[in-house]
Amino acid sequence: MTTDLKNYFADKFEYHSMINQKLGEYMLSHGDKVPAKCIELFSHYTMAQAYWQSLLLKNGFRDFKTSTIEGSMERDLKNQIDLTEIFSKFELDERITTKK
Repeated sequence: MTTDLKNYFADKFEYHSMINQKLGEYMLSHGDKVPAKCIELFSHYTMAQAYWQSLLLKNGFRDFKTSTIEGSMERDLKNQIDLTEIFSKFELDERITTKK
């Protein structure tokens, strides 16, 4: 398979989102058996991605509280939408400046 880097990364992030959704569904279906730490880590993972993307989009991410499983799944879907915007706005060889 031959593709450009932008499409390659877009496919990989789409795959990550699909797995995140499956992980969320699994945790929801197992209710009280899911350790709180797993929910916290899932929330952190989706929050970190949202924050990094916000640095590129300059949209002022401020949602730094731990989410529920459902909230993390929603954030993951929003992350995928934001990634589509990033891939449409930026070239992979473009130089960027962020705060961190």
